[in-house]
Amino acid sequence: MRKLTSLLAGALGLAALAVFVLAVVLLFGGLSRRRATPTMTPPLTTTRPATPTVVPTRITPPPLQTPTQPASPLPTPTVPVPGLGDYVFGPPQVVLTHTSVIGIASWLPDSESLLIARVIPNTPRETIDTFNVRTAELRQYGERISGDIKPIWLDTPHKVAFADLSDKQYDLWISGYGNARARQPVFRNVEYPLAGGGNNVVIVPRHQRQLILVDGAGQARGPLPIDLAAYGFAPDNTLTYFRLAWSPTGVKLAIYDVNRFLVVNIQTGQVQEIDLGDRSEYGRIWAFRARWSPDGRYLALLTIAGDPPAHFLEELTVLDTTAGMLRWIDSGLRHLHDLAWAPNSRYLAVMGDVRYQEGHTFQGLYLVPKFRPN
Repeated sequence: MRKLTSLLAGALGLAALAVFVLAVVLLFGGLSRRRATPTMTPPLTTTRPATPTVVPTRITPPPLQTPTQPASPLPTPTVPVPGLGDYVFGPPQVVLTHTSVIGIASWLPDSESLLIARVIPNTPRETIDTFNVRTAELRQYGERISGDIKPIWLDTPHKVAFADLSDKQYDLWISGYGNARARQPVFRNVEYPLAGGGNNVVIVPRHQRQLILVDGAGQARGPLPIDLAAYGFAPDNTLTYFRLAWSPTGVKLAIYDVNRFLVVNIQTGQVQEIDLGDRSEYGRIWAFRARWSPDGRYLALLTIAGDPPAHFLEELTVLDTTAGMLRWIDSGLRHLHDLAWAPNSRYLAVMGDVRYQEGHTFQGLYLVPKFRPN
């Protein structure tokens, strides 16, 4: 069964572009700060505040190589938070061209390089590269069948993890620069959804309902003690749209599909089961995309009401995993495609359809706060 059209739209709607435009592609990295009126202000309203159902459960996690920050003897100085009026888009600048589709996976920790995928013209395959927006240097890390699950940058070993389709199954590959054609995959026959960051990748072996943690060297560090079957997850069933999202801090993991949404704290072993609610006129609400804020506290969700593949409503929802609260945000956009967080975890860049005219869909990129201040 083919996935939802909006699921295949790609990173911030740029799957239809073969040119990087700095003002859009670099998102908040290409924004300048000064007192000015934003060029685009969405008709933002916050609706239906609610408290989700949170069911804590204790599990015993395996030890993780999670970096810790040393305690500071001095209080952290307060940094003023910019308002929407402090952000403006700078003049567009072409920084990279390609004769086929370019997709964006993520920024690298150096804040000047991007992890990207470039479709090889006239083929179903794509290369996985890093692109330095300052020096224009391209480095190739791998090659795979094109797909909507983004490759994962592993910072500690400076490698890229991705899934590639071969012989009707997906395999996990971990490749470094100069080793674009690795000799063999790390794990064979895994489910397509991947998650990870830092020095870890989370995978689900095919036909098994358990999560396996793999480090940057390709070594399995044992299964996470989370029984996916006990929660009703079916990773091997494509009709459930099973997905994973690893937090930037490496502490939390979001696990979700059309029927449920979990947030797992790997360090403490707590599991939050979140009830996203329902719309009586459309049906239950479920998330088809989740993005963690840089501070690891918030999850921005693109949510749908209605049973797949048909759906009737798309919304932007923000989950505060610390307070256990949901906020529904009316962005004023139709058919939301993707979103990204600002580095301060306060604002979101959202791409969605603005209007449909004479056979063409017009998309808009907007800055919105994660909630309207009181």
